[in-house]
Amino acid sequence: MLRSGLGVWHIANESLRATKGIPRYLCHATIKRENKRVLVAVYLALVNKKNNNLLMLRRQNTGYYDGNFTLVSGHVEEGESIVGATVREAKEEAGLDVKEDQLEVYFTMMRQSSKKKKYVDFFLKIKDTHFDDIDLSRIHNAEPHKASEVNFYPLSKLPGNTIDYVRFAIDQLSQSSDNVKPIFKEWKF
Repeated sequence: MLRSGLGVWHIANESLRATKGIPRYLCHATIKRENKRVLVAVYLALVNKKNNNLLMLRRQNTGYYDGNFTLVSGHVEEGESIVGATVREAKEEAGLDVKEDQLEVYFTMMRQSSKKKKYVDFFLKIKDTHFDDIDLSRIHNAEPHKASEVNFYPLSKLPGNTIDYVRFAIDQLSQSSDNVKPIFKEWKF
């Protein structure tokens, strides 16, 4: 249980264990606020190290920021890990095969959506040491009913209609490295 200015939080981790060097808090997490649900979402910032371009997709037919650009992303399903959800979303949205041990969290954000839903967002990237293991030639728009395009854009010139909080998280990429881990603390379990 964690007490904060936002109320009492319960972070359930009954079955947590370290997996392949991944911290316990990323293995399985269910986060609830008393009487209100907090949704957990994941985002994958895939930067092509050869040309410094970022994989982005333009949303469509979802009712949420349609026509705007975002990263490969999605909700964490019940019983799913943060990195496991990212692996699944990468495959579902972009046909990208990544493994859990190739990913790391570089930024975490709590936000309230335009529909007043509360989110905890985990932004992940491919570890620099694993970038050459990723087959970029397989990337395609695997969900054309939800995305009108999937493409790489220069990090220095993102599309103007990139979702604001996603743009902020992308800006944090320049401050992250494989040697610097994000600050995250489980409190009073």
